[in-house]
Amino acid sequence: MFGAAEAFKHAQAALADGKLDEAARLFRLVAEKAEADTASLIHLGQIEIQRRNPGNAENAWRKALLRQPANATALAFLTDHLAAGAPGLSVARYYERLRILLPRHAGPAQLLAQIYSTAKQTGRSLRRHAEAARLDAGNPASHARHATALHGANRLTEALQAFRREALLAPASQEAWFNLSVIEPALGDREQGLSAIARSLTLRPLDAPALARQAQLRRRLGKPGAGISTRRSVLLDPAVSRALVAQARTGDALAATRWWCISAGNTEPGMLYARALLASGRADQALAVLGEIETSDVPPDELLLLAAEAQRKAGRTELVLPKTQYQQWLESFPPSEQESLAETLTFSILLPIYNPNPGHLREAIQSVKGQSYGNWELCIADDASTDPEVTHILRETAAADQRIKLVIRPENGHISAASNSALELATGEFIALLDHDDRLTPDALAEMARALDTQPDLDLIYSDEDKIDADGNRFSPHFKPAWDPDLSLVSNYICHFTVIRRTLADAVGGFRIGFEGSQDHDLVQRVAEKSAPERIGHVPRVLYHWRAAGESTATSVETKPYAIAATGRVIRDTLTRRGTNARAEQRGGRWRLRRPLPDTHSVSVIIPTRNRVNLLQTCVDGLLTQTDYGTLDIRIVDNGSDDPSTLRYLGQLSHRANVSVLRDDGPFNFSQLCNLGARDAASEYLCFLNNDIEPANPDWLTELVAEAARPEIGLVGAKLLYPDRTVQHAGIALSGEHVARHTNLGISQNDGGYWGRAMQVQSLSAVTGACMVMRREVFEAVSGFDEALAVDFGDIDLCLRVRQAGYRVLWTPHALLIHHESASRGSVITPEKSARYDMERAFMVARWGALLEDDPAYNPNLCITPERPAFALPEEPRSIANTVRLGTPSL
Repeated sequence: MFGAAEAFKHAQAALADGKLDEAARLFRLVAEKAEADTASLIHLGQIEIQRRNPGNAENAWRKALLRQPANATALAFLTDHLAAGAPGLSVARYYERLRILLPRHAGPAQLLAQIYSTAKQTGRSLRRHAEAARLDAGNPASHARHATALHGANRLTEALQAFRREALLAPASQEAWFNLSVIEPALGDREQGLSAIARSLTLRPLDAPALARQAQLRRRLGKPGAGISTRRSVLLDPAVSRALVAQARTGDALAATRWWCISAGNTEPGMLYARALLASGRADQALAVLGEIETSDVPPDELLLLAAEAQRKAGRTELVLPKTQYQQWLESFPPSEQESLAETLTFSILLPIYNPNPGHLREAIQSVKGQSYGNWELCIADDASTDPEVTHILRETAAADQRIKLVIRPENGHISAASNSALELATGEFIALLDHDDRLTPDALAEMARALDTQPDLDLIYSDEDKIDADGNRFSPHFKPAWDPDLSLVSNYICHFTVIRRTLADAVGGFRIGFEGSQDHDLVQRVAEKSAPERIGHVPRVLYHWRAAGESTATSVETKPYAIAATGRVIRDTLTRRGTNARAEQRGGRWRLRRPLPDTHSVSVIIPTRNRVNLLQTCVDGLLTQTDYGTLDIRIVDNGSDDPSTLRYLGQLSHRANVSVLRDDGPFNFSQLCNLGARDAASEYLCFLNNDIEPANPDWLTELVAEAARPEIGLVGAKLLYPDRTVQHAGIALSGEHVARHTNLGISQNDGGYWGRAMQVQSLSAVTGACMVMRREVFEAVSGFDEALAVDFGDIDLCLRVRQAGYRVLWTPHALLIHHESASRGSVITPEKSARYDMERAFMVARWGALLEDDPAYNPNLCITPERPAFALPEEPRSIANTVRLGTPSL
């Protein structure tokens, strides 16, 4: 039997040989024999980590600290173990102890600075940053971190000194000089700022953000060269602003400053920078920045509201701002004249609580008590709030109204656990979801009851919503489409106000632990699987006010990055559960699906054309050399070309094995030409393509075919850009007597458009025939294009007949092409063309009637006349014919 010293030597030898089990046994023996020994316990903890026994490791290190409380090594191992992943306040006390035990080490202070910063304890964070910079005085990175923290806290003079220390220690650091170019002007010395950015550019002459900053300072100082610097910055990196977007949207003040510096005049970076200035108490500067934003004649509502906040905080009451479009629309909205309903259904409103603003909590509860429909119960689950005022409000409220049920959870379990506790209190036929700082409209439950009175089989109902700011101003309404399974999977557009049949919510297991941040999204997906599209309803009225404050995702989903990750978990879990052979990917803060091609996926590409050989050659070359796909059957339908160069090119193409040139010398009839091209096509898939289209990404056809292969999908459209990379086609909305209109027209390629829809796969009523893919069997089942529609609306009519046959029409932004719109036919409007247009428009109105007034992929509250763009509000509210819109895939 070994003594303690000999056992320790043997344990070290076993450890050196990689014999972890033997080493652990011997170190445990030493710890038992030598009661004062700590080294064996420290080694034992390290071994247990390697053996993936973290609980045993923690116990070993804690025992070492019991034997020797001042053992810095044991404390360091324990603290780092507890802080693994995302260190929070719970481990701060351990790092504080370590900081005292290691007074000359900067590491603990630096980690504490990060922990306190995350916890929004700015004072403590700044003190620890200062301590770390003092202890690690020769390290420029320590001063940079300290300076950045001071800048974020609006302690600009101290931040300037810290940035100067960084530049002194690291004179070759371009970052340090760039930061000084931001801070110096903020303190009133633009000349020094210009000198700093000049130094930055000597270190990195081709840095686009620095050139943009130089241009801005030169412009503000009235010095020459601003235009040259601006042009150089754009030429060097036209996408440089995108690198700062994610950070700026999460509230990073420095990133917002930089984004504005290189995007001066643009709305979003200007608003983010102004918000950062307001948060640091610089309201006058925020007003100045807002004044530099370049907008259209009608500024966005969010910009007007931000300007009003800056004006109020700056004390500039003499400024008069126009009302927002939404405020004007609300004021013209007629009062509801709905008949009252018998209150036979009980709604159980679930209200999970954790440390809300007490005032906002009272407003949320009062919005329930003020419902015009009285048959409700409010099921409150407090998730161990630490604010005593919150507890007082809840107990007082529950005692005053027997319809209010309250459970106070003994420990914090996060939103899913709290929501389940509220669900356990529910006894109503339907549950409704309410966040602890939001508000319902007074008629929210009445409208849901009316929808159920009209359609009693509904399992899930959701409404439109808007946001409210700190002053209660309403803005940013979200007018939603009817149920769309594709859009709802990648984006929780359902959101608020949601009502679900309680038995169904219970049947799917309620809210799931592990999906916090997207727990409602997850529940909706699982409920939808147990229901059917025709039992999911959309009430096209704003029934919910989502509070945009602090770190609410109402401000931006990027304010809660964990919510983006949770969305990914929902999508992947849903795909697995449904047995779908697709994978989820995140791109630019949004999720998308990649689907595989079917086993057989031959494609016939049908291209109507006339003359304009340059366009046709670009189109065909794009198919042959810029499209990542197998051999294509290219079928060119020539409509009477008489240009010699075009005829020569068509003759050359006709000798290629995979190219057919068909001829139709009759009057132009787009539908007839497409039908001719499809008539003898033997491929499984048909791609209708204008001759003025060229690919912008090589996998565009793979994306279209993979989506078109799904049995429920009848037709798929692509995202088309003008040559200047602005959007020409991101879907089509039906528009009453005007038949149809493009949505998100003219926005930039990477702009999300209305509520992100320009960047997300979704069901639509129609897509353009300039580029569409469908299975040949579907095309034949609906008898192809209607040749009565020779020029306009043939593609719209085809899409509507595909939907009428029971399929969905899909649009994907991930198939990207350039469209030189109507280049080969010309755009001059003659009396003959105008008469033809009117005749075909009348044909569509007669055939499709009321459907054109309420597009399920659009919203009846939004404008359908050409005077305003798609997704804009009409000058006067439209009358809404349907109390509830069902999510049926067909007509």
